Amino acid sequence: MIWTIRLAEPADADALPQIELSAGQRFLTIPDVAWIADSDDMPVEAHRRYIAQGTEWVALTESQQLVGFLAAEIVDRDLHIWEVAVCGGVQNRGIGCQLIDAATAFARERNLGSLTLTTFTHVPWNAPWYSRLGFEMCFGNERLATLVRKETERGWPRRCAMRKAIESVAPGTFVISAGDAPAIESFLVDRIYEFNATVTGYFDGESFSGTRRDESGARGNAHFSSPRLLRADGLRAAGCSTGSPGRICEFGFRKAPEAH
Repeated sequence: MIWTIRLAEPADADALPQIELSAGQRFLTIPDVAWIADSDDMPVEAHRRYIAQGTEWVALTESQQLVGFLAAEIVDRDLHIWEVAVCGGVQNRGIGCQLIDAATAFARERNLGSLTLTTFTHVPWNAPWYSRLGFEMCFGNERLATLVRKETERGWPRRCAMRKAIESVAPGTFVISAGDAPAIESFLVDRIYEFNATVTGYFDGESFSGTRRDESGARGNAHFSSPRLLRADGLRAAGCSTGSPGRICEFGFRKAPEAH
């Protein structure tokens, strides 16, 4: 099944507590936190606040049924995740990872320093799962330490703070999703072919090579074999670069740092 991840909308808010209630039933399998299955969910008002801030994402089925959400908030230079929840019937299918991916992309685009959260250390789909997605235990952050202390005082056992550092994207580079990659790739390859073919005077519709002297007299060599072999599968970073004035333009994809 294909899941769609998008920013949450105001009309989604009323349905989100039911998703959290469904997700919480899984805690019944762990005695010391089984009470979470019947605890109060995040109120609709909180969802509306994060939706208004543009920091909540939802997951939908092909029939547009809401099955998951990630609620977060920008705090200083961090994107703090308050809740990730996926309906019980569709857990363990990668939806949570896709929601974290969306939050990571958002944080990177806004030049934030990290994703942060608090969670249970001994629940398999809490700290151990976040660790696999690049989060690390965080002990030196006063804001997070205060959250952990308050949660512990409320009777929540074995809580911890975690942080995932966000790698910045170099200037001139942009990150694209797998869904957007084919259209972007096709557009750029066509434009770059037109540019290089004009510069080199070599047109064959498939590959081109040639030389041209720029204003400084330097000679530039160009040879491209079947530019349409370029492919973008998975998350990629794409960029364009040019040589000295009047020379060819180059284009390529590279694998971006893993974002889960």
